Amino acid sequence: MGVCDETIGGCLVFFPTCFVTGLWVWSYYVYVTVLMYRVVDNLFVQFIFGIFYHILSILMMWSYFKAVFTRALPIPEKFEISDEELEQLQNMEPCPTVEARNLPLRTHDGSSNVRFCPHCRVIKPDRCRHCRICSKCILKYDHHCPWVANCVGFHNYKFFVLFVVYATLFNLYVCSSSARYFISFLQGNLSSSVGLSISAICVVSGLMFITIMGLSFLHLRLVSQNKTTVEDMRDVNILVKGASFSLGGRRNFYEIFGFNWKLWPFPVSSSLGDGCDFPLGDEAHDASIGIHRDAHDLFNLRSASNSVSENDHEDAGENGYPAHEVLKLEDANGDEQVEDDDDDVHSQCDDKPLLQKLSA
Repeated sequence: MGVCDETIGGCLVFFPTCFVTGLWVWSYYVYVTVLMYRVVDNLFVQFIFGIFYHILSILMMWSYFKAVFTRALPIPEKFEISDEELEQLQNMEPCPTVEARNLPLRTHDGSSNVRFCPHCRVIKPDRCRHCRICSKCILKYDHHCPWVANCVGFHNYKFFVLFVVYATLFNLYVCSSSARYFISFLQGNLSSSVGLSISAICVVSGLMFITIMGLSFLHLRLVSQNKTTVEDMRDVNILVKGASFSLGGRRNFYEIFGFNWKLWPFPVSSSLGDGCDFPLGDEAHDASIGIHRDAHDLFNLRSASNSVSENDHEDAGENGYPAHEVLKLEDANGDEQVEDDDDDVHSQCDDKPLLQKLSA
């Protein structure tokens, strides 16, 4: 019975993926074999229709399968906690062994407590959340999407955004290019053997365009604001009062798509960072708050201090976040390489660790 349940559950999980793939296969048959070769009699028009349809199809389905089959990155080992450390955190007791790791944490759970997951036994990195469907913590969790049978997060967010954008353009193109022949069928100029199929693909693609267009605009807005879907629906509890992860429209875009403009249109990995360490935006610097790197009462489970010394302001860097950040977003030349060595990030700077010592 257990094996049967797992088999049925697996089929249900991938049913939306099979449905999306099947819908595209059906559209290919109708558009290419029926519309292009049985209705359109102009060779040049056939060529134009075929070029645009195949380019958009390749980009859309490539992005889709990348979003589906890209597995979530594991939480780095330095965030894992032992049974003893978990018990200390659950009991709100000092945990000096966790503090000593200098974890890059800038958020709390809303009550100034450190965020941790008792199921995965990890300290949650900033913007990380536990997915109950996948039963694991996801870096920069956006949402769980049944249509891609996968969580959308740091590992595949670029691919997901490209998919919804290309799906919007694909459906718009199919609907607009087939509309003329749909109208011709309604006027009685096409036989029902081809007219019904063309009518169906025109209507379905039009409805899909209307549906997906809103999703595209939503995620393009989230990219411009450097927010996830969850962060757009609820407040992010950042230690620095009034700060956010938004770095400005251009730098927010770079964080998702990278510096190399040649890779922007394609579903290949080019996002910056490691999914664990995110710089704060200019709000902290502009509001004369600075970057709070002490988190004085975070592990003592009291309210975090919102004031820093003038020396901390000087160390915060030109854009309001430490100069050693792995995301060097101020360089837009496309040649910037992303440092990804977690062991060296904090050892190369003089900033105080984010977590206040607990052994005192």
